[in-house]
Amino acid sequence: AQPDEAFDELRRAADAATRAGARAIAWLAHAELGVLYQRVGLADEAAGELVRGRELLDEVTADLPARHVERYRHAAAHAALVAAVEATGGAATGR
Repeated sequence: AQPDEAFDELRRAADAATRAGARAIAWLAHAELGVLYQRVGLADEAAGELVRGRELLDEVTADLPARHVERYRHAAAHAALVAAVEATGGAATGR
């Protein structure tokens, strides 16, 4: 996909997941969108998406039993995105 198409697809995914209350999907879409914005040099947009991704990740991990939080955050599919959202100055702490 071209960059503009990728932005559009990720934005639609983030919006749809948010409307559906699917925070576990929404945080991933916001984080991916933030990383994509970083790659093209759009720092302000990246920061906004990554902060939103971190907020949603906090919500998702708050709902998990404590013993599963670290496993979720460090799963291979999530680890790079968790690092990206944590780099915004806050940490997704879960419990």
